[in-house]
Amino acid sequence: MVFVIFLFRLSVPLPEKISMEVASLPDYLVSDVAEFLLFVNMYAYAVLEDPVMSDIVTFLVVFVCSPNFISNPYLVAKIVEVCITFIDLML
Repeated sequence: MVFVIFLFRLSVPLPEKISMEVASLPDYLVSDVAEFLLFVNMYAYAVLEDPVMSDIVTFLVVFVCSPNFISNPYLVAKIVEVCITFIDLML
């Protein structure tokens, strides 16, 4: 998912106006990433210790904190669940 930030040249903090390219991304793209990370946490949690995971967590936190980009409250809740899972792994 970090490729979205590089592909569409997004910077942190995200702009208020959403570009057409980012707005056309389906919600299920982010949902599938969240579901995959929850699956990996259950069955292969050692993979989550990879340093690249910090980039994915940054991606998730940035998009959760930008309500213009993800308007589906269920998807936001799923992303928060993934973030809580990563916090548990870091402790």
